[in-house]
Amino acid sequence: MPESMPATIHSDPLAAAVEALVGGNLVAVGVLRDGRIEHANASFGELFGYPAVDLVGRVLFSELAVEADREALSETLRRCASGEDRAGRLEFTGLRRDGAVVVVELRVSAVGTPGSVAVALLDVTERSLAVRRLRSLAFHDPLTGLPNRSLFFDRLRQSVNSAKRSRERTAVLLADLDGFKAVNDVYGHAAGDALLQVVARRLAACSRQADTVARIGGDEFAAILPGVRGPEQAAAVAERMIGALREPFSVVPGDCKVSVSIGIVLCPDHGTDIDRLIVLADTAMYESKARGRNTFSFAREDQVVQPPRVLLPWSDSLSLGVKVIDEQHRGLVERINRVAASLSEDGDLTAAAALMDELARHTELHFRTEEGLMDAYGIANTQRHRDEHRMLLSDLHSLGGGLEATGVMLALQHLKPWLLLHLDSLDRELAADLRERGQS
Repeated sequence: MPESMPATIHSDPLAAAVEALVGGNLVAVGVLRDGRIEHANASFGELFGYPAVDLVGRVLFSELAVEADREALSETLRRCASGEDRAGRLEFTGLRRDGAVVVVELRVSAVGTPGSVAVALLDVTERSLAVRRLRSLAFHDPLTGLPNRSLFFDRLRQSVNSAKRSRERTAVLLADLDGFKAVNDVYGHAAGDALLQVVARRLAACSRQADTVARIGGDEFAAILPGVRGPEQAAAVAERMIGALREPFSVVPGDCKVSVSIGIVLCPDHGTDIDRLIVLADTAMYESKARGRNTFSFAREDQVVQPPRVLLPWSDSLSLGVKVIDEQHRGLVERINRVAASLSEDGDLTAAAALMDELARHTELHFRTEEGLMDAYGIANTQRHRDEHRMLLSDLHSLGGGLEATGVMLALQHLKPWLLLHLDSLDRELAADLRERGQS
């Protein structure tokens, strides 16, 4: 930087007024004229890692932003300086003197002097990181880091809409692991989680950068392949995924064999209705299992099935031996079946949404009950169970909130595995611990 100049220019009444208004350095403020810094208090300079005197009169404000943000920043300043806008607001990434970056919230006010604006700056780096983390949690599976079901279906809707406009093919693959439950049963859930993480990495490595590979359930994965030339390209990806899981898994001792069964559907070849595409792909996936597993199948038009009236009959195999938990599980099953019956009878989404709300309330009660029992009986290592509660409840709210967007069949596709995942994972371990402590 050139030789220092005074940071405060009191010959400008506006600059003096701005500085007096904010008390000098409590807020990073400045005055710009024709985009150049004419006044900067000490906090302004500290935000970017400079003494304020090194900025005044020498630096274009836009030079303090990363190149990708400079055009938007300059346009915001121009509109306020010209009088087109009286005030402007922008979040941009700033460049510090030491090479680090800082996320800055900028507020610009027109001051009536041609070419001049007053600016106030706030460091929102931590807030921005927190928002990104929350977004990541909302749309990514916490175990594998892959997109979750919500993000998968959002991207699927985008791909289907694109296919409607361009007639460019999109392939959808639904994949279900073969033999995963045996790993969980023999080696425990920790080993199962480690295995899922390895599977996720291998499946993702089989895709292109433009593809989406997601975890949409316990051991269920899915992929969106936009812009495929035809079925042969989708088949090649499926073959790579199958081959990737043939490699040994070192996460458990001994011989761990896990394969994958895949169903494939093409849009617009098999239609552009998301419900229909998902049902066809899911049915094709079960055909792969029926053919001996560890293979893939393409959807056929004659595979469409009607939604069942009873989605999950209650049976003794679902009982865990703790009365209050079994009663609440039975209530979950009954409510899920009411949703299925409502949709099967007349497809009334309004009635189904109300039933989904009732199911969510009952689920929240059930989870509070379980967590209360954990605390009352001193059950150790419960954080994973509590995390699963939050994840399952989030999934349920996602299904309820997306009925109109994803439709009848899509909601039904996931209600049954949602509950079975809850029953067959940590609840059985919790029930066993409770029974040992005399709760039955």
